[in-house]
Amino acid sequence: MIPALWPKVTLKLFGLLLSLRLNDGRRQLRGHRLFFKDVFLRFDHRSGRLVQLGFSLGGGIAMLLASGQPMEIKSLVTWSSVGDFQADMLAGLGQKAFDRAKEDGVVGLDLGFRTIVLKQAFFDSLGSYKLDDAISTYPGAYLTIAGSKDFSAQYADRFVGLAKNATKEAMIIPEGDHIFGVLGPDQTMADSVIQKTADWFAATLVSEPKAQ
Repeated sequence: MIPALWPKVTLKLFGLLLSLRLNDGRRQLRGHRLFFKDVFLRFDHRSGRLVQLGFSLGGGIAMLLASGQPMEIKSLVTWSSVGDFQADMLAGLGQKAFDRAKEDGVVGLDLGFRTIVLKQAFFDSLGSYKLDDAISTYPGAYLTIAGSKDFSAQYADRFVGLAKNATKEAMIIPEGDHIFGVLGPDQTMADSVIQKTADWFAATLVSEPKAQ
């Protein structure tokens, strides 16, 4: 049974945790794997299967982890997920950031709410991971949610089409942005995303995945 407070509190927390930027792709993936084993196991302890949520860059990381842990991850949800690490990060950060990292080995970026430093190893790793391959080999249930005004919406139908499990869905939020309006006074959009995700996990933890 999923705790009553989990949808409102825990999903928001995990969404933020999974959006952490990579300094080194492989090291970050290993770190997230340990995090999932330590925390998500509690949610389906009777069967030993895990659920996984990824937001933004974390959506791509979640797909890679689910693909690499097919017997452990029973259900996967991505919010506003990247679809191509290289192309999406270039569009988001700009060519100048890539060039500066190549010249200096690192680049500092002001995101508005915090400053981050990315190493050249991060940029070098972006082309190493193919998300189409990852989602096409993951056998569990899959839900992707994206705002209609966000870049991630362009990937939703493609990822669902590639997913192996018959239990799969793309939810496009009309007028939704990358963070589903969470910074505005009206939380209806964000709440609908959280509720859909909670309902999805509750439903997909009950039945076994059915690969096509």
